[in-house]
Amino acid sequence: MHHTLRRLIREMENIDVIELKPEIIRRQQLGRNDQDYRLMLFLCELIILRHMPTDSSGSTYLPDITRDELVFHQIYERFVANFYRQNLPNWKVTPQKRLIWHESTINQYLPIMKPDLMLVNKNNGDIIILDTKFTKSSLIENQYANQTFNSSHLYQLYAYLKTQEHLSEKHARATGILLYPTVSKIHLAERISIQDQNFLVQTIDLSMPWQDIECKLIDTIELAHM
Repeated sequence: MHHTLRRLIREMENIDVIELKPEIIRRQQLGRNDQDYRLMLFLCELIILRHMPTDSSGSTYLPDITRDELVFHQIYERFVANFYRQNLPNWKVTPQKRLIWHESTINQYLPIMKPDLMLVNKNNGDIIILDTKFTKSSLIENQYANQTFNSSHLYQLYAYLKTQEHLSEKHARATGILLYPTVSKIHLAERISIQDQNFLVQTIDLSMPWQDIECKLIDTIELAHM
């Protein structure tokens, strides 16, 4: 990566450095053969303005893109990981840390356990295991038409916590977080305890201004660490 960046800097040494503003992007005139750049320019403007695209009507339109849930989940997962790396100096943030099953015999058919994030407090060793879930809804409807947590998500996080509790007292008291994105009216910040394991089911409204998203992500860790 370092070598690639140095090469790109050399290739662009004759290009003037300017203060990038939305007006500059909007002034760009695209010809008939330049339409492939339209989406890129829209995305650049969103980044500069720190805006989040939604399905709601507005004054600016973004070309539709293929909605591959796996791709969006990966983007969301990496965003959360990088945000916490940059903004939690007192925590060691490790993405995709493989957890080991507590078993007396080796079995090749056991699934691999890799939570999205493991956070360890540098001051006292407290542990948080966080899983991001990019789903259409943070709640599901059961057979009685009642809204409930997604049981498979809870079971998965419970397994992450329970299989590690033998390692230390800190592992036994670890907290699990399920972090859902949302642009709907359903907002969750639910703390629950199951067999001495503490969980936080939290939603982040991605349609909020960036400053509010930033505060919400920080507050999520503080709430889980109470």
